[in-house]
Amino acid sequence: MTSATDPVIVLIASRGDPAAASFAERAGGIVRVMTPADLSQPGWTFDASGAGPSMAVIAGKTVPSTAIIGVVTRLAVVTEQDLPHIIVDDRSYVAAEMTAFLLAWLTSLPCPVVNRPSPQCLSGPHWRLAQWRLAANRLGIPTVPTMLRASRTTPQSENDAQERDGTTSIVVVGRHHVGTVDPVLVAYAHALAHAAGVELLSAWFDGDGPSARFVGASLWPDLGDARVSDAVLRLMCTRAAEAGNLREAV
Repeated sequence: MTSATDPVIVLIASRGDPAAASFAERAGGIVRVMTPADLSQPGWTFDASGAGPSMAVIAGKTVPSTAIIGVVTRLAVVTEQDLPHIIVDDRSYVAAEMTAFLLAWLTSLPCPVVNRPSPQCLSGPHWRLAQWRLAANRLGIPTVPTMLRASRTTPQSENDAQERDGTTSIVVVGRHHVGTVDPVLVAYAHALAHAAGVELLSAWFDGDGPSARFVGASLWPDLGDARVSDAVLRLMCTRAAEAGNLREAV
């Protein structure tokens, strides 16, 4: 049983994200999932100036912001599909307002937020596939050819739809990584994360050796992979301990 003042790591995700629920369950109570539906619940108080007390609603329960020791964000934006409880005609407007609120709230938090939001994306930079490959080229990382085409998809859906069959995956988690041990590819993945200003990143290459080419990246690694979820939990607990908000990192 946890209380409202127990330290909590918030995982912001869609309610249809099974990996998020699995991650919270594996973490044993310190991680709670916040969905866009929580933003519609009474109990929120937020002063952008930081002058007053702040309260959030997480998994339907009111939690003081001082109890939040870290946030992991798995949403690019709030979408209409996240809001089945809102009448259809209002969903687009409410989704935009919720996205703006989350941006302000996440930016105001003094605890570690992974990844830090940008004005265009709640999980980091608003980069599409071509932008990731351009960044790789600028870093001297070989890439597969890019075919440009018009797209109305979000970076999250576009990156999630990348062809990954036969690719090698590396997940950057802070200063550590999960995946291939080839030092060249590991260095490439960390360089891309640094260029994007993020701590959590999946990068794919078309082989497992030093001559492999960069295929693409995503700010939303698979938390259904126990190795990844364990590494993310260690990162968040370590960051919280370094900030003095958790006595012992796991």
